Amino acid sequence: MGKAGILCDRVRIEEKEILEALERFGIPSATLSPSAVPLEIAQSVAATTSFNGFDLLVDRCRDRTSAGHLMAVASDLGMPVIGGGTASSGNRLDIARALNRAGVPRPVTLLASSEEAGMAALQSVGYPATLFSLSPSKAPQPVFDEDIAEALLEHRHTLLAPAARTMLVQSGSPASTEIATVVVIGGNAVATAAAGRENLRDAAVQRLAEQAAAALDASLIGVQITEIGGAFVVWDIDPVPDFRGMVATGESSVGEAIAQLAAQQHRDDVREEVASGIALSV
Repeated sequence: MGKAGILCDRVRIEEKEILEALERFGIPSATLSPSAVPLEIAQSVAATTSFNGFDLLVDRCRDRTSAGHLMAVASDLGMPVIGGGTASSGNRLDIARALNRAGVPRPVTLLASSEEAGMAALQSVGYPATLFSLSPSKAPQPVFDEDIAEALLEHRHTLLAPAARTMLVQSGSPASTEIATVVVIGGNAVATAAAGRENLRDAAVQRLAEQAAAALDASLIGVQITEIGGAFVVWDIDPVPDFRGMVATGESSVGEAIAQLAAQQHRDDVREEVASGIALSV
């Protein structure tokens, strides 16, 4: 197969692990910066030379501004991508809508596009609550009372551009020790980190993460899960999850699972080409 491109703005420990795993599986790879790659808006992969030999992209770019646009166009072109699906090219509203459509349990969430709407939303869900920017790259802001709410909303209204003021208001504000992060690759939970509660290591948490990944059509994603009202819910989604220090749920590391998925996709592509050739010859 041709090269696998690791889409990233900088090479961290996680990206080095992926590159090393791909090498062990005999898959040539190299890093690719989204800001350095012009991408033609074309009708087929054959119509563009933007990827220059890359047969597969692995989305590992923390800067979703440029990477999200590139992933959307790559998807339209039919370019094979290992990434977060809806979470790779969309925003938190797109993610919430996809999860809701699939019946994935989530906290109560309201969309607010102004300071006044934000305050009304917070009063509706009650405190504590959390403000989420639509960009998956932005960290959530916990809101514990009305004074904090007024200060945060005034700050957003005064300093942010109008397009960035729209937010999601989510009920609850769990501490980091109350959140489990599960990395799902190819439909399977392969690594998890749960610093606090023992029940966040439950198999049900992994199954919920896999359900969320399926709803987002994601082949590589981080799913944050917490417990609210005695039930597990998807708290947030990370399209480019950190996984250093995570505990593997099976025999494969995250890097190895990505390399295995890349190899599997290559085998599937070869089988499709062979089947297509046979059909044409008949």
